[in-house]
Amino acid sequence: MTAVAIVCGGYGRRMGFPKVRLRWGKRYLYEVLVSRFAPHAREVLLVTSDEVEVPAVPAGVAVATDLVEGAGPLGGIYTALAQAGTEFVFTLAVDLPFADPRFLSLASGLVERGEEFDLYIPFSGGKYHPLHALYRRECAARMREIIETGERRAQRVVDYFRSRVISEEELVKAGISPRTFTNINTPDEYRALREFSGISDCGLRNGE
Repeated sequence: MTAVAIVCGGYGRRMGFPKVRLRWGKRYLYEVLVSRFAPHAREVLLVTSDEVEVPAVPAGVAVATDLVEGAGPLGGIYTALAQAGTEFVFTLAVDLPFADPRFLSLASGLVERGEEFDLYIPFSGGKYHPLHALYRRECAARMREIIETGERRAQRVVDYFRSRVISEEELVKAGISPRTFTNINTPDEYRALREFSGISDCGLRNGE
């Protein structure tokens, strides 16, 4: 099995509070993601920054603080790869309420069938999704080099690694909806996705 690393990021300036404090019903969204993905993982990590404290760490889950400050999503991915103890690491953004374990199963199946790549990344909605992707842990050293060049565009990871792009057709065939990759960036998006999911028992101003 692989490790699952939930990348919590820093202070969500467009949200007005850290995304690790996003609520989804009566729980924090990261707690929902942990419960959803833990059965498919050997270990689960929460990757965060020095400026953000995880409200409540679920049992059996480790917390890893960013090893490189100010590196954005690539820094979170690098920290996950450097800290995990498994050959493969599935990185997952904390603001993906519809994240689907079937993608992890799909990517892991490609590995088991002998497809040898460093990165298994979905392409949906006209873009890649590096924070819903499976990485080989040995990519850590190269990821650090990329960060040190000043690169901050997570979408560019496909250019730096042996990448297996999983197409929209493959995703649909596996029953994975495009909604899987919908993330939360603003209070309006947060409100709309909660309403779509029938959730109305959490606040918006500070995640409480």
